[in-house]
Amino acid sequence: MEAGVDASKRFLDWMTQGVRPYLLLVFLCGLLYLPGQASLPPMDRDESRFAQASKQMLESGDLVDIRFQDVPRHKKPIGIYWLQVASVKAVSGGDNTAIWAYRIPSALGALLAVLLTFALGQAFFDRKTAFLAAALLGSCLLLNVEAHLAKTDAMLLASITAMQLALGRIYLEASKGKDAGFLMALFFWAACGVAILIKGPVPLAVFLLTLITLMVADRSVAILRYLRPLRGLVLVAVMVLPWLIAISMATKGAFLKTSLGSDFLPKLISGQESHGAPFGFYAILFPALFWPGSLLAIGSIWPSWENRAEKAIRFCLAWIIPSWIMFEIVPTKLPHYVLPTFPAIALLTAHFLLRPEGWGGYLKRKPFAQVKWVAIGLWGLVGVGLAGGLTALPVILNHKLFLTSLSVLAGVGAILFCFARFSKTGKFTQLALVGVLATVFVFVPAFQVILPGLDGPWISPKVARIVAALKWDRPVLASAGFREPSLVFLVGTPTRLTDAEGAAENLQENPEGLAMVTQKEKQAFLEAVNRDGVTVEEISAFRGYNYSKGKWLDLEIYARKKSEP
Repeated sequence: MEAGVDASKRFLDWMTQGVRPYLLLVFLCGLLYLPGQASLPPMDRDESRFAQASKQMLESGDLVDIRFQDVPRHKKPIGIYWLQVASVKAVSGGDNTAIWAYRIPSALGALLAVLLTFALGQAFFDRKTAFLAAALLGSCLLLNVEAHLAKTDAMLLASITAMQLALGRIYLEASKGKDAGFLMALFFWAACGVAILIKGPVPLAVFLLTLITLMVADRSVAILRYLRPLRGLVLVAVMVLPWLIAISMATKGAFLKTSLGSDFLPKLISGQESHGAPFGFYAILFPALFWPGSLLAIGSIWPSWENRAEKAIRFCLAWIIPSWIMFEIVPTKLPHYVLPTFPAIALLTAHFLLRPEGWGGYLKRKPFAQVKWVAIGLWGLVGVGLAGGLTALPVILNHKLFLTSLSVLAGVGAILFCFARFSKTGKFTQLALVGVLATVFVFVPAFQVILPGLDGPWISPKVARIVAALKWDRPVLASAGFREPSLVFLVGTPTRLTDAEGAAENLQENPEGLAMVTQKEKQAFLEAVNRDGVTVEEISAFRGYNYSKGKWLDLEIYARKKSEP
């Protein structure tokens, strides 16, 4: 057993020499995050709403106001939209519907979060711990999903990790009665300003909860002096206020009223947009969100608490516990809300895996010994579910087995086999390393081939191809019964998400207009066009699955007959 453990640590020693850890982490993230960026179609609904709002900024040249078609999108600050606009301008070659260009900020945000976790781990522990923690974070399921979606959460994670890196460095020095320096405080407040521009008040809550918890635990407020709050708040104001003033003037105060009064505060009161869930939702979901490192993370809970007097561990716990409780208390729950706690979770997991006394002994102690079988069962179920789902979906929807599904089966099988083998021998560090490497065989085929290759879910890309094949001059599509934002992003901003009457009206007003209707809307649509004296012809019909609503739809696309004047 000892030989195996020593071998894994020697391997980590080799990987963490010089610039190797940076190169290896960038290589790992590239392997995981780049596949699927172009092949995976725009996802409904949040990603397509973000991308379409950024696309309209490119079309209009207005980089202040945020809109989805004619509707103000006063929910999130401007940061992610500016990043997406800059990315599309830099790399898309003028193709504003290239979704991969909008996803680049998310992939870079995920990479930055991984590298910043490595930097934080070096400050708190050592290079081996830092590298293993960064690898566990970079390979977890939730971050891989967010790295492939053009929305705020991966870049938010990067900005929060930067904030916490600076706060952690300041805390460690303050605990020794030393000053980490003006530049470290400046870095903290600059990261804070970026985080606010990305997500508004959420990063402030994470920082304040961490800070308050540390001051209560240490019974000291000395850290406040080293943070230089007065100068720091001036910097944040300089970064945030220009746009905030501009958007307030452009919308006559509607942005703040809507973003705070209609979006942020309602989430604190009730489950908004059918996203309510009870307390404990994230705890139950954690084995999936941090998979495959989740089982090792769960096993690190108790030793972390037992060693909470250690400053580095105390900081990580102060980061995790109050923020996690806050997210559990807030009625509105989405899986990615707890992502800002993951760097600290990864650090504690790696730390206790590599401690000289080992990690396995804690498995036999209370209270983990009493719940470990539940944790193991949920963790194993996630792996089996991933392998089964990514294998079964092509069979169900495409009526064939994708060969790439065999890679998923091999990756999940390797993780489960190594757990069964290494848990008996105590080689938990090897299990962590195998888990990180095996995710390449699971996530790469999933994002690059399996999900994009499914028949049924990708209605909007199919409609976009049909419209493009007509080679008409700027056709306007009206869709009745299918109202997903990906349709607007791919087919064009003038696309109308409407009902049967609106679809008929579109054909009456536009000789080269198109109408797409579901079976539910078809009869009302035909009656409306007949009443308007418009003769139509069907140019395409197909069946698709609206995964946002969990419904199969039979869709037909109509145009005016060419004989119509």
